[in-house]
Amino acid sequence: MPTSGVHLAMEALGIKHGGGATVLKDLLVEALSDPRFSKVSVFCSPRSVRTFEFPVSPLLNEIEVPQAEFSRFSRLWWLERRMEAHLRSIDANVLLCLGGAGRSSQIPCLTFIQQSLPFCPEALALLSRPARWRIRAISGLMRRSCQASAAVLVQTETMRKAVLTAFGIEPGRVHAFRPSVHLPERCAVLSDGLAAMRKSRPGFRLLYVGSQSKYKNVKTLLAAVRKVRKQFADVTLFLTWPTDHPVHGRDGIMCLGYLQAGALTEAYQLADLVVMPSLVETVGLPMLEAMSMGTPVLAADRPYARELCEDAAVFFDPLDVDDLVNRISGLLADNTLRAEMALRSSVLIERYLTFRPYRKMLDAVIETTGAGKNPAVPRSSRNDYEVPDGSYDRQ
Repeated sequence: MPTSGVHLAMEALGIKHGGGATVLKDLLVEALSDPRFSKVSVFCSPRSVRTFEFPVSPLLNEIEVPQAEFSRFSRLWWLERRMEAHLRSIDANVLLCLGGAGRSSQIPCLTFIQQSLPFCPEALALLSRPARWRIRAISGLMRRSCQASAAVLVQTETMRKAVLTAFGIEPGRVHAFRPSVHLPERCAVLSDGLAAMRKSRPGFRLLYVGSQSKYKNVKTLLAAVRKVRKQFADVTLFLTWPTDHPVHGRDGIMCLGYLQAGALTEAYQLADLVVMPSLVETVGLPMLEAMSMGTPVLAADRPYARELCEDAAVFFDPLDVDDLVNRISGLLADNTLRAEMALRSSVLIERYLTFRPYRKMLDAVIETTGAGKNPAVPRSSRNDYEVPDGSYDRQ
């Protein structure tokens, strides 16, 4: 082990946007300011296919692996055959697999699981047969990686229980680090893409932040909005979907496109209610981001949302359109309840802001190498990175 510090390798292929990008970017910022690490090398997708940039630091070694983007087979070939050779060439001390799969026979390895879909039969049932086969293959890779890893990292106790049940790993090797809040960036100018949202009637703006994946269960939300508009004709649902989507402009539905970071902040502030209808999520960052803006959250009554939001959200049965209609209508008509939710959200967010999940994850990495936790130099002398301007959605 070099006396100058630990050389950390991260396997991050396929992380291009969304919550995975948020985690990767924040984890890199934490690692590059940590004096226990002398170098951080990241195996990643090419910049041309990512919607975000890495922090700028002399300690960061960005290794693009474009050939692994060609197909699922090339991705598997990279994980099982090629990555080991690359690890030898860069002389890393420890490997952190951020995609939930990957192994090394030469250095300690940790697996960070950021995919919840393989652990939710209810959500899997909504997928096509080829999609289910793909998820089963991913689950198999995860199982092998987790069983070979010194430690498995997840972000919630809900995910920890799911991993333990699915993979039969010793409880002491699976660690949950409750996430912190990633406060959305503020934009100095108003976004043109939110013009329609600003023109809509205040008090009746609903917002969904997420993708079009079937397990997101947006069809229930769309059906509920059609019914809610019979009582509140001015209700409009805004989706972070492409503006050429067929639902755009119909039945009070407006698509905003993929929002830049500053525009996303403004969307949260304009919204009167953020709705999360997903059957499963690894975390559900839009709920925390909305609450950090003081915007009430209406969430699916599922374990991931209950754990994350505690008593700061209102919950509904994601399979019952009428239940969602009643919850939306009740919240829009009850200013007192919305104010109470904002207060509870403020208290919850203050707690989340004290969490340092990425520091704790790096502690686990260091413990795996046996290098100890005591830094060799003061932390202040290592804050030599810059975070470039950029955007990454929550898709």
